[in-house]
Amino acid sequence: MRVNSSIFLIIVLFLSPALLLAQRRGEVLGETHSVITQQAKGRFGSHYEVVALSFDSLIGTVEDIYELGGGEERLDPYKTLRGCIVFSASPFESENEDGEASYCGIFKNGTIIWDSGPVFEGSLQHIFATNDINRDGQVDIVMIWMRGIDDMRNYLWILSWNGSIGRIINDTLQDRGRTIISAVGAFQMFDADGDGIMEFRGSEKTIDPDNPDEMISKPITYSWNGSVYGVFGKRVPETAFLPANRIDVSVTCRVEKAENELMFRYVWRSAPTSKQRVRAIYFPNLPGGILVFSRSSHWEAGPFALISGAYWYLLDVHKAEMIKPGETMSGFGISYNGLPVIVRYHVQGHVPEPTEFRSDEEMLELSRNDILTNSAQGYTIAPKDPPEPFVPLTILDTLISYKHQAFDFGWIKNKGIVQSLNAKLENARTQLQRNNTTTAKNIL
Repeated sequence: MRVNSSIFLIIVLFLSPALLLAQRRGEVLGETHSVITQQAKGRFGSHYEVVALSFDSLIGTVEDIYELGGGEERLDPYKTLRGCIVFSASPFESENEDGEASYCGIFKNGTIIWDSGPVFEGSLQHIFATNDINRDGQVDIVMIWMRGIDDMRNYLWILSWNGSIGRIINDTLQDRGRTIISAVGAFQMFDADGDGIMEFRGSEKTIDPDNPDEMISKPITYSWNGSVYGVFGKRVPETAFLPANRIDVSVTCRVEKAENELMFRYVWRSAPTSKQRVRAIYFPNLPGGILVFSRSSHWEAGPFALISGAYWYLLDVHKAEMIKPGETMSGFGISYNGLPVIVRYHVQGHVPEPTEFRSDEEMLELSRNDILTNSAQGYTIAPKDPPEPFVPLTILDTLISYKHQAFDFGWIKNKGIVQSLNAKLENARTQLQRNNTTTAKNIL
């Protein structure tokens, strides 16, 4: 039975007010919308309606809404989107008996400065992302369009923009103005090769080969061939662990004494050269009784049995809170009654996570290997239990090793301090070897 479109619209309005509100983030209303509509009707026809979104309201934001096709951060790397408004001009559905196409355009400083011509279908719903996704020196506007209330797929259009002229860089069906990039639900954008050029994953419905009475979602990879995005034989399976180490991070740690425990507070910085947002931080091989805390409830944090250590992690729905390139973020910490030691950290950037493992055991083993090998790595300090048995000379050798590492890592930059520590530690070693423990303690 076919549901009347008006009834369906009422149901959507009733059930999804938050969705519809998010759908119009950055929407242009009021006088500016009236001016764009008047100019669009003058260009394309009086039966066209306009949806307009302002980049000034969108740059620096990110929305990952499944029903709207997902989303990544909107950036303006070449400052060519400032003051620009992107709009769709679509014929009223009730008056579009001849199947007229829609237009996409850019409005700036009170006038339409560019339009695509009649090559689009449907209307603009959402800005998925803006960035230079193919590394050609121009910003790319990645948009989600919908064809109509009877077609529940999301359609992705990509417009390359140089500040005055736009160029469509997604492949289209030859017999009509429709992008070939579509998804039942959300798209994913990622760099599968680590070359800085993005790929997309969409989907289509197909018959389940194991159950012909059921439909399943089949993933499709869309890649860049040097001219357009389309299907060119490249396949990135959903089981693939994508490069998550295209980040350059550093950390500082401050240790505070709190009653019978030590508090380790971390401040992370992602360099402007990072190509991904930081979504996960791991410290392997720590005591099981540590207390791990984070800056907000959205950052999951705690002991992590998979690496016998600690972790901090953000789900995709909170990707706006991930550490961006060039950003510094505090609020991460560990509390424990133990000694400070030098530990290795593993940090991963945001990529779509793999799915469809053959077993839980396979998932755990591959995930652990991915954390340890597909990550940015470095050193900081964290708590550990004192060694058993406690051998003073062994502990002193450890301190001497830490002194060397601290200098190598750049934590101690003054050679005079290093020489002073050398003298004290060697003197303490001599006193311990002579069983002069009180003298050694006073030296340390």
